[in-house]
Amino acid sequence: MDKKTESQLTKSREPQSQESSQPLFKIICDSREQLPLSFEGLKIRGVPRIETIRRKLDVGDYSIEGQEDSVFIERKSVNDLYGTLFQGRERFEKELERAKNHQHRYLVIESTPFGFASYMEYHRNMMQFNSAFSSLMIWAERYGLKVRWCKTPAGAADYVARLAIKIYSEDAAAIPIGSLLTA
Repeated sequence: MDKKTESQLTKSREPQSQESSQPLFKIICDSREQLPLSFEGLKIRGVPRIETIRRKLDVGDYSIEGQEDSVFIERKSVNDLYGTLFQGRERFEKELERAKNHQHRYLVIESTPFGFASYMEYHRNMMQFNSAFSSLMIWAERYGLKVRWCKTPAGAADYVARLAIKIYSEDAAAIPIGSLLTA
């Protein structure tokens, strides 16, 4: 993060209550997300607080306030990914199609490739393991989807928060600072 963006994020602090003087970075979480990621207590330089706003997103599970039409972040647990690949493929591909015009498209998986392989083996589905990875690669190619593996939900929360801040920082010149941050 460059100095200008960091100073925009941190703003000057006046002697007020600690809570109200810290700037706020706002991440939108889809209201249908059953177990939302927790950004509480994340330590990210230049961003003292992250607020999660729950509201319906047209596509994806997470986005940045004011950039809902350009930032698509879909989060999948290993169980959810398994279901998407083997039963919910058509619905998910329709969602990816709707997100095609978003500038930033990410699939964040709460597992490692090895963890997913173990899950598949447990469900006696190793024959379809290569098919599952092929589907991920096809989605990445066809929809410009960046697939990221995060070992735990806490790791996924950290990654999503840092990704959102990075995207915001890169796009900061195009978006008025007041639309995303409040003091």
